[in-house]
Amino acid sequence: VLGISIELRAQVPYGVKLRAYLGAGVSAADGLSDAYMIKTFYDMGDTANAKGLLAMVGANLAMQGLIVYIQVQGLKKNRWRSMLFEMLTVVSFVKPGIDAYRVASGAEQLPGAAVGPLQEMMYTKMGELFFEAIPG
Repeated sequence: VLGISIELRAQVPYGVKLRAYLGAGVSAADGLSDAYMIKTFYDMGDTANAKGLLAMVGANLAMQGLIVYIQVQGLKKNRWRSMLFEMLTVVSFVKPGIDAYRVASGAEQLPGAAVGPLQEMMYTKMGELFFEAIPG
């Protein structure tokens, strides 16, 4: 019975949307909690933990920036505009939400893009996991 319910949820479009938006919400909350903890550590005088957390967040942002760079390198149209927009989503911490929207809406892979929206979201999540979540 559990296998059947998992199979059905995977096939129903709202299940994909729910999982994508839930993941984006968790990522956004994680970014806010990281910012709060960095401030709290600095306020307490615990600069070592503040700098460590700042380094992990920075490494995650660098990885997401690299993913964006690779993704838009082969675009045929509006490459620089796309690069600027995507980099702004990275540094403003809204990239998980944008990725979730693209996956949930069924956006197609742009001509020349390295991977499709689902793979891009997957790589971004893996970067967040390896550079921020696990070290934390």
